[in-house]
Amino acid sequence: MSQQPAHLARDARAEAERDESFRDSISTVDRQGKRIWIYPKKPSGKWTTRRQWLAYALLALLLTGPFLRIGGEPLLMINVLERRFVFFGQTFWPQDFLIFVIGLLAFIVFVALFTVAFGRLFCGWACPQTVFMEHVFRRIEYLIEGDWKHQQLLNKEPMSAKKLGKKTLKHAVFFAISFIIGNTFLAYLIGSEELIRIITEPPAEHFGGLVAMFAFSGAFYGNFAFFREQACTTVCPLRPFARRAHGSQERGDRLRPCARREASYVAQGRRSRSRRQGRLHRLQGLRACVPHRNRHPQRHAARMRELHRLHRCVRPHHGQRGPAERPGALRQRG
Repeated sequence: MSQQPAHLARDARAEAERDESFRDSISTVDRQGKRIWIYPKKPSGKWTTRRQWLAYALLALLLTGPFLRIGGEPLLMINVLERRFVFFGQTFWPQDFLIFVIGLLAFIVFVALFTVAFGRLFCGWACPQTVFMEHVFRRIEYLIEGDWKHQQLLNKEPMSAKKLGKKTLKHAVFFAISFIIGNTFLAYLIGSEELIRIITEPPAEHFGGLVAMFAFSGAFYGNFAFFREQACTTVCPLRPFARRAHGSQERGDRLRPCARREASYVAQGRRSRSRRQGRLHRLQGLRACVPHRNRHPQRHAARMRELHRLHRCVRPHHGQRGPAERPGALRQRG
């Protein structure tokens, strides 16, 4: 039996020693079980603008969907009570349930395979939770309370008239939008005509419909005002597929955005013909990602020791300036 190459054995040992304990806990809950609120910075840029335009197009399609007609039938309706399902103007009754189930399963499998193949492209661009949360509710939060630093200061300061006014206004707008979203989803279940009849006629004649309206509104309000990102991290059924697609990079790339670049340098070093060239590539990879001195002091110290060791090993060749002689070669972060 041939001996395993040294770099493969080293990778196997590193894989066995990798700390995966972070998967045993939720990042938004501390050890005492208290909620850790996330304050995302207001995004901007070319791709953010593109995401906004796509999100607004999807919102327009979602809100107008119950009122669009194809051949006299709604664009989409899933009336479970009357066992009547309409897709793109085509009506399906209980005897067509097999076709309906096959189409639904095909759609679910398509979304799952798309998520596995393209990471979280669906989650970041077309997921209803992302569209509503990031492009509607967070935008309102930025408009009323300001960016993430202002939100943190507002939550930390004691209750005052200014804080009470902002919180009341924000949650009132949140509930109003949740009421619209809840009624829209209710229209997909019972039809737009039935929804309009519930709204226009006296509440006593449609008490069950009125309860359903407020139940849907309260569910969406609780989700987008309080539950938020935990719907993606704990409830979403697509998360295991996306995590499996990026299993080895989920933690490292989040903590060190340059991990891929460092790995490419290491791979080049393994393919190099000389030991000196391999050390040069390894040195470039280490310099590409030095942990922050204050945030990760132990990792920063270990990385700097490795950098100094490699600088001592690599010497100038044929009159060229070595990495240790180049200006800024050991520039530390922090």
